[in-house]
Amino acid sequence: MDKIIIRRVKEGDARAWVLLRNAVWRSSHGQIYPKEVFDKRDREVEERIKKFKERINESGYAGYVATVNDKIIGFADGVPLSHYNYYKKQGYAELMAVYVNPKYNHRGAGRALAYEVCKQLKKLGPTKAVTCTLKDNRQARLACEKAGGVLDAHEEYFIEFGKEYPTVFYLYDLSKIKTATDYENKSK
Repeated sequence: MDKIIIRRVKEGDARAWVLLRNAVWRSSHGQIYPKEVFDKRDREVEERIKKFKERINESGYAGYVATVNDKIIGFADGVPLSHYNYYKKQGYAELMAVYVNPKYNHRGAGRALAYEVCKQLKKLGPTKAVTCTLKDNRQARLACEKAGGVLDAHEEYFIEFGKEYPTVFYLYDLSKIKTATDYENKSK
C-alpha cells in the first residue's frame, strides 16, 4: 500500500484540485443532482482554477492536499470565519471541503486532511468549526460523524438550476477533532 502524504496546498495544485473536485462531485452527488450540474462544473474549470489561485492567498486560508506518489488524491480547505451567516455570527470557522478520490476511501486521508485544516484554523483563534453537506449525501454525513462532527439542528438549502437541496451542518470542537495516524505530514 502506497504511503499517503499530507502537505500544504500550493498554486501549482490548482488544476488537479479542480478536476478532482469535479470527479468526486460526480461520484458522490451523481444520484442527487441532474447531469446538467456536472456539465456546468466541467465548463467552469478554467474559471474555478483562477478562483482557486486567488483563494489560497487569502488571509487565514488553510488548504492541504493528500498525495500518493506525488499525485493529488484528496484535498481539504477551510477559513477562520464561516461563510454561512448563521455560523459567522457565532464565530465558527468553516471546514469548507474534504474530498478524496473514491479509490482511496477508507484509508484515513479525509480525516487526516480535515485534522490538518482544523489544526491550522485553531492556531488562528477559533475554537469551533462548521461544515456543510447535502442532507441526502449519506457517505459525507457518515464521514463527518466519524471525524467527530455533531449534527446541528440548523438546516439551509442549496439551490442549483432552480431546485432546492436541503443541507445539514456538522459542528466540531477544534480541540477534539479526530485524525488518522497512518499518514505523513510534509507541511511542517
